[in-house]
Amino acid sequence: MNTNQDIQIIPVTNRRLLRNFIYLPRILHLNHPKWVPSLYSEEWKYFNPRKNPAYGYCDVELAICLYKNKPAGRIMGVINHRYNSIKAESTARFSNFESIDNPAVSAALLNHIEQWGREKGMNSVIGPFGMCYHEPIGFLIEGFEHEPSISTYCNFGYLPGLLEMAGYRKKYDLVAYKIDIEDDVPEFYNRIRDRVMKKSNIRMVKFSSKKEMQKMVMPLLALFNECYREIDGYSPLDEHEMRILAKQYLPVLDPEYVRMVYVNDELAAFMIGMPNISHGIRASGGKLFPFGFYKILKAFKTATQLDFLLAGIKKKFQGIGVEVLMGYDIIYTAKRNNFKFIDSHLEMESNYKVRAEMEKLRGRVYKKYRLFQKEI
Repeated sequence: MNTNQDIQIIPVTNRRLLRNFIYLPRILHLNHPKWVPSLYSEEWKYFNPRKNPAYGYCDVELAICLYKNKPAGRIMGVINHRYNSIKAESTARFSNFESIDNPAVSAALLNHIEQWGREKGMNSVIGPFGMCYHEPIGFLIEGFEHEPSISTYCNFGYLPGLLEMAGYRKKYDLVAYKIDIEDDVPEFYNRIRDRVMKKSNIRMVKFSSKKEMQKMVMPLLALFNECYREIDGYSPLDEHEMRILAKQYLPVLDPEYVRMVYVNDELAAFMIGMPNISHGIRASGGKLFPFGFYKILKAFKTATQLDFLLAGIKKKFQGIGVEVLMGYDIIYTAKRNNFKFIDSHLEMESNYKVRAEMEKLRGRVYKKYRLFQKEI
């Protein structure tokens, strides 16, 4: 319970308070040069139970904090019943957590979600982790000087420390690799790629238009569902959710950086990259209109960093080189289009198999994120 009279915790119960919740980060990050705002039109959809199907299996609590009557922080609490049921857990999550550098403010926000979770029968809290796996996971703890990649947090450096002061401890870390592509890929990678290319039962699919890609997006997401099912925190998407996700991401995906592989005419693997447009979204202020759309479009055309968003391989087809086939092709497409390096996106620190692949490509860890946990 909060006993500091300077601190007010206000649950979000109406549209006016939701607006304050959505726009509060731009106040706190006003002088944060690397911060990238969310696209506010997407935020309104995300926090709308009629437009976000995850509300169908998630309980959600939103709260704002005022310190001396000024905006000081916000937090979102989540209970993903679908995931908890599958894993036989009683875990709550926190997400969209922002706070000024004040332990009393951050503790009051976290305590609010902890109490909410206890009242709903939960025994632990993890975070930051949203309703679904494709949302940002973990706070940045190393690499603050680098450009954020899509769907990752761009938090202040003090925020992990505030979590530790509130009793939170490391659950696990995630790492992002920087892969310079101005030099040629290692020769052994060429040999693996050539060997896989010679196999008549393996076929890689490229796309020349979004119209072509649209036909394959649902099979790709179904494979995503299958490949990610055992990953910590992942709850399977139903067909309705996959259609919404496709509608959300298809307009911003570049067909040049999407690959799918068939083995014996069975969809076996996929890989998706996307030009880093953080500087365009930052310049837009999170608004598409009147000029934000142009700034984001310009960022697509001038980006020198390619972000790997997602990749997956069916278990029975792992280890036969399809990841090299896709990665090689995307790397050389990026080189041809004057990209300088690739961000691997987040890999769990314990995923040594994928990490080894990144290091074979001379990748180096340049950002690290941490997921926290606390028993309640």
